[in-house]
This record gives sequence, structure tokens and C-alpha cells, in this order.
Amino acid sequence: DVIYIFCTEAASKINWENNGHEKVREEIENVGLYERLQQLNLKAKVEKILIKEGFSNAEVWELFQTVYNKLALEDVVYLDITNAFRSIPVFSSTLLNYARFLKKIKVEQILYGAFEKLGPAFKVYEMKLADRVAPVLNLTNIEQLQQWTHAAQMFLETGSTRYLNNMVSNEENTALNNFELEINEVRGLDIYSGESASKIPSQFEHFTIPNSPFD
Repeated sequence: DVIYIFCTEAASKINWENNGHEKVREEIENVGLYERLQQLNLKAKVEKILIKEGFSNAEVWELFQTVYNKLALEDVVYLDITNAFRSIPVFSSTLLNYARFLKKIKVEQILYGAFEKLGPAFKVYEMKLADRVAPVLNLTNIEQLQQWTHAAQMFLETGSTRYLNNMVSNEENTALNNFELEINEVRGLDIYSGESASKIPSQFEHFTIPNSPFD
């Protein structure tokens, strides 16, 4: 396993290294992220990768390529966008779909620490350290909805049920797949019997997208 921390030169100087902030409150140790991660004794390797700020189209594409190059074939990805620029969620969605197609990655979780729920920074400074606990949002289901949209589109445009089947089952021998094979191979008797087609609704009966309005 490996943890990649993508940061600009400014972020590296201010947050990665020690004593990056000139003014801090006395109760906060001025220790950089790198040293804090080292103190955790993680088994995973931690690597900092410098990226552009993305303030031009050329920098955005360079950033895209930098992140993409760090993904290996069939990687399982956990993406934290807590401290990212506001354009990163749109950027990352496209990047993950691209890598899912070309490198067959699996997106396990997309996470966001909602620090702003604690209030403005000046109010947070007045809070005790023990009370500065922000909720961590799991945004993976929103990304999954994009996959559902693609699967539905492929079904409507091509009649292929493969993508829908992959969303609801890890098995190949399902009513969805069997029905598609019957159509593609013109199995008249099987199509006429309707056995596979009649079983398709039950494959979706107990499937929901957790914490979404699309159950």
C-alpha cells in the first residue's frame, strides 16, 4: 500500500514541512504533516508528489497526468479531497472514470472532512482541541450514481446489460447476463419462455444505493 500526498510547492512549504506557519496559537504544535505521519508508524509508504496549482489549462492537464501516472493497473483507490482546490471534485471524477476504463482501477472510497461545520476559523481557535472534531463524509455513493447513469445509458443505446449486471452482482451467471445472451444468440425458445426475463426484477429487488434518494 502507498499513500500519495499531492501538494503544490506552497502547500509543501506551509503544511508538509515543520514550522511552515509563522503565526500559530501556542496550544498547536507547529509540526508538519510529514513528521505527523511518521509518528503514526504506518505500514504503508508515504510519498509526497509536487503538483501545479492548476490555474491554467496547461497546468490542469499536467496535474491530470501526474495523478494518473501514479495509478497502477487494478489499483484499489481511496481518495481524500478534504484539502483540495474547489475544482478538484470535478477533475477527480473525470480522472477516476478515465483510470477505471484504462487501468481497471476500483474506487473504494471518496472522502471529505467537513471542517467548515465547526464554524469560521477564528471561532475554531477558541474551541478546545478535543472539541475540534469534524465529520468525515463518504461521497462514494455520488460517484457510483455516475456509474449507474453510464450503465443505464449503455442499456438503452445498445441493449447491453453487462454494465448493469456488474453494478448489482459479481457473478456472470445471472438473469441479466443470460437474457442478453439469449437475445445476442437468437435463442428463440429461451426468449419465448421468458424464464430469464422474468427473473431480472428480483436481481434488483434488494439492491439500493446507500444513503441516497434513489433506493
